[in-house]
Amino acid sequence: MMLLPRALDPISDMRLLQLNSPRLRIGPLSAAEIDLDKGLDPITRLREGEEWKPDELGSLIDLNLSAMGVDLHLWGDEIMPYRESTWRLIKAAEGKEHSTESWARCSVRMGNLLALLIKEVAALPIDGKAKERFIEETKERAKGLFERADPFPGLRWAALSNQALMEHWSGESQTALSLLQFVVKKEVPEAERYRAELKRAMVLLDEGDREGASGILSSMPASMMDERLERIRDRLEERG
Repeated sequence: MMLLPRALDPISDMRLLQLNSPRLRIGPLSAAEIDLDKGLDPITRLREGEEWKPDELGSLIDLNLSAMGVDLHLWGDEIMPYRESTWRLIKAAEGKEHSTESWARCSVRMGNLLALLIKEVAALPIDGKAKERFIEETKERAKGLFERADPFPGLRWAALSNQALMEHWSGESQTALSLLQFVVKKEVPEAERYRAELKRAMVLLDEGDREGASGILSSMPASMMDERLERIRDRLEERG
């Protein structure tokens, strides 16, 4: 929760970059009790080159992205505030390799953020090789982050289904469906299987396969009924 206010504070990045952080002055001083000085925020310390243990850095990134609304499961309806410090974190973390589960967890979230960037760029009314190159390069970065979840079953299936949506947004819908089908056929926890099925319905609906999407939605249990599923059903009815 300590990072949540930063997601809502438009000048939070100024403090994270050492600008205008408040400092409490205690004692009989002639100056004001509150002074503005260099911040002690974790991201500021990271920028200064402080060494972090893998779990500590992973937890920092995980909390930061979670507070912004980046879940472990990617859906595409997330609205992300632009925060320069977040991209600084990703740049600092991409080149590091650790084998802990917390590192894999934060890597999945970083991959999700890159996938959402691909979705936005792909929708821009711009053609040309520069756009294609950007999408392909960003996809490779995201895949590398998603692959860090492979050794951890609790994260691997979420990462694969997230990668599937990223493939769909970049124009590779058949690859997306193949990945989602792979997850569904594996012995995965029921909740993971239903999430993969829901994402498969989203892709099918985007591709115009109303019958396939409707069949998947009709098999969803009551435990999966939420606002997201209802919105997909509304889309299905609108296209009917």
